[in-house]
Amino acid sequence: MVEKIWEGTINVCALDLARAVTKERKAIEYYLSWARSIVAAVPSVAKPSLAGTTEMLTVSLTNISIYFREITANDLLPCLVLNHFALVSSALYLLEHASWAYANHEPTRDIDVEAVRRWVEEGDLAKVEREIALVRADGGHRLGLNTGLVYGAKDVSAKL
Repeated sequence: MVEKIWEGTINVCALDLARAVTKERKAIEYYLSWARSIVAAVPSVAKPSLAGTTEMLTVSLTNISIYFREITANDLLPCLVLNHFALVSSALYLLEHASWAYANHEPTRDIDVEAVRRWVEEGDLAKVEREIALVRADGGHRLGLNTGLVYGAKDVSAKL
């Protein structure tokens, strides 16, 4: 994830993601296949500790398909979807590492499981999911309000 180096960087990345996904729909299928294989590979001894985590990730993976289908239909979605995609991808890498740690009886396996659990269950994923739900249900009203917040009301003119 590119940090906010200057205003607009995240917007450029989000629009590039939207363009890439719209251009090559198979990319999402490949990503989801990879992601689901990581969730499925959680060792059985770690599953009880990660039940809530894997459930949230599974829901998020289902939502990714929906979000990417709608990414160009709402101007407020691309940045939120980019953040969602980054959070889910990071969670998957953490989950993959925790699974590896359990499979290899690493002494840090419980800490690795706790790291992914906290990332998913206590991190920003639920917040971004809520923000996306608000934007999807909004019907464009929020975009108009955002424009008003930035540029002022349409009927107000400068008095200079």
